[in-house]
Amino acid sequence: MENRIQIFVSDMGKFRDSRNYQFVAEFEDQRLASYYVTYLRKKRRYNLKDIIIREIRAERSIVESKIAGVVTVMGECLMPDDLENIDFK
Repeated sequence: MENRIQIFVSDMGKFRDSRNYQFVAEFEDQRLASYYVTYLRKKRRYNLKDIIIREIRAERSIVESKIAGVVTVMGECLMPDDLENIDFK
């Protein structure tokens, strides 16, 4: 089983719908992914973007993914427990 972390951005407040996601990067190491999210938050280009962290688990031809967290424009970190009541598309 292979675990990967994908980083996406979306316009402020539009993280609920995956059609608004723009792919930015993918990592095998969660530590590197967290450093990259910190880097993105400091970049002026991403000031008005929410950052979506998606965790992917793949086993041969079966792929599962879930939202592992969201960093909003205001710097708020929404973890999976905080996202339970949000309807993602």
